[in-house]
Amino acid sequence: MRVEMEITKELFEKHTVGLCYPMAIALHTITGWPIQAISVRCRSRSGVAHSWVQSPDGMAFDISGAFVQGTMVDRYAPLNPQLCEGDLKRYKEYRSGMRFSTHNSTSEFIDELKDFYGDPGRFTTDYLPFMWEQVEDAKEIALAVLQKHFPDIQLETETSLVLSL
Repeated sequence: MRVEMEITKELFEKHTVGLCYPMAIALHTITGWPIQAISVRCRSRSGVAHSWVQSPDGMAFDISGAFVQGTMVDRYAPLNPQLCEGDLKRYKEYRSGMRFSTHNSTSEFIDELKDFYGDPGRFTTDYLPFMWEQVEDAKEIALAVLQKHFPDIQLETETSLVLSL
């Protein structure tokens, strides 16, 4: 089954800044690839800044396709209002507070998100249901992006993929 979908600028921006967590979870659910994230702990910001999956060839992969993990910060920074509006000092502080993490399961990734949320109860009751809804919405987009960047991808079922890299 091929998913025909145009990845519009709106979808791209939405799943790059704001809904990257659900996109990473959708990609992980479909492929089994580890979820990776960059978190920041500094005075001006604390939280998971961006997430994606790591493809079998070691490349980072999100709605924009495959890229080298080390270039993610420079790709992401222009889309982040806190960095665009900030000065060079704030940008350097932000970069120095960044940490990469890898998660082999969705629950590991959720634990990292919960850690930054601050209030585990509100995270579970308020944010988690919203995020799962967004994951379901992101699955079709994730399939379209995977098929665009891996044209030889073969679907075994509607939710699992076999990759030929």
